[in-house]
Amino acid sequence: MSDGEGVTVLGPDLAHPSWASGIVGMPGFTASAGLTQIGMPESGETVCVGAATGPVGATVGQIAKLMSWLMGQILRKRMTMRGFIIFQDFGHLYPEFSAAMTDWLAAGKINYREEVIEGLDAAPRAFIGLLRGENFGKRAIHVGPEKMIENKESTT
Repeated sequence: MSDGEGVTVLGPDLAHPSWASGIVGMPGFTASAGLTQIGMPESGETVCVGAATGPVGATVGQIAKLMSWLMGQILRKRMTMRGFIIFQDFGHLYPEFSAAMTDWLAAGKINYREEVIEGLDAAPRAFIGLLRGENFGKRAIHVGPEKMIENKESTT
């Protein structure tokens, strides 16, 4: 519940509203800010991402590739680790990120996979499957009067 404070208006033209909780939301923004504001790789360096099967890791490598020749041949021996809270530390960058990510998705430069499960009655099965590792990409439950998509899995 919210009184409207601290929320982001998605706008009427968002092609995939579920992406707001994934690729165009906190996971995608975390990938972008972690790469550009924390990692700050330079040309010729190799970007190495731990836990790259999740939505953040699956996105950060693609962004690095789009940012021209950041993927190099040598993994530097010096490492930096820094924690951050995405919207507290980098919230001011979200509008720029959202516009860029939306453009990359529309142009097919970023691939994103999500699985949309229809209906609240399917949520328990979907959650158990999530814990068993049966999903790939973002898993979302759609509850509403109309179906979001015909097939339950979409790859963009």
